Amino acid sequence: MLQSPPPDPNPKKPRTALPPKACDAVCHVIGPRPTYPFAQGRKYDVPDAPAEQLFRLHDALGFERAALVQATVHGSDNRAMIDALERSNGRYRGVAIIDRDTSEGELDGMDRAGVCGVRVNFVRFLGGPPDPAAFDSAVDRIAEFGWHVALHMGGDDILEHESLLRRLRVPAVIEHLGRVDPRGGLDQRPFRCILDLMRNHGLWVKTDMADRLSAASAPYVDMIPYVRAIVEAAPERVLWGTDWPHPMYEAGRPMPNDGDLVDFLTDCVPSPEMRARILVRNASEFYRFPD
Repeated sequence: MLQSPPPDPNPKKPRTALPPKACDAVCHVIGPRPTYPFAQGRKYDVPDAPAEQLFRLHDALGFERAALVQATVHGSDNRAMIDALERSNGRYRGVAIIDRDTSEGELDGMDRAGVCGVRVNFVRFLGGPPDPAAFDSAVDRIAEFGWHVALHMGGDDILEHESLLRRLRVPAVIEHLGRVDPRGGLDQRPFRCILDLMRNHGLWVKTDMADRLSAASAPYVDMIPYVRAIVEAAPERVLWGTDWPHPMYEAGRPMPNDGDLVDFLTDCVPSPEMRARILVRNASEFYRFPD
């Protein structure tokens, strides 16, 4: 089983201060394991990364808000994420993983706690796409709450399931830049598909994980054109986050410093006004913060 390393414990101070109400739109809480056990059949192990540690990171970087995305290592046991939501005093929102056994009462409780979306995995190394009927059922259930669906897809998955992306009747966001391969160039089919879906079908995109997709170390310059193309395609539907604590990081690859990741966003989006749109306005709309 893959063993993920811990995150860098010493985040650098970003060279440019984040705007008020900035939101880290991709981060996770993991454990503590004695209280919140890991799921059977998981694909990796990872050190505990509890809420207290995430709160300290956000204070250091300057994030006032966050969207907690359920880590696959916890499966559909969302208790660690919900506990962090309740302790955030309204500053955080949640994206859960649900299954057929998730009751209506549980959905109601998650909605009250600040959950506003569900995460669905399509990538093969985490188990592959869901059963189509189960996926449609989950979408029907979350539509009643006004939630969105967060889609973990790679390039091949995007092409294979393009028709699904075009027919979704709830807001949808592609995670991790669609795991685009920078060696394929801006004209590669999966990336062109993402841009078309953004322009013409209301798709949102999280522009995180550039550190993991890059062929180089910080400042990840080969990923800058991709983020800029996403922002140009539909600036009103772009989100950004750290992906802390960076679970399933590749063996031998240096763990990123989260301060460098904030600086990467500044390199991609030099305009303070556009960064504020991505980090504040877009996140506030998508995650239903009461501004």
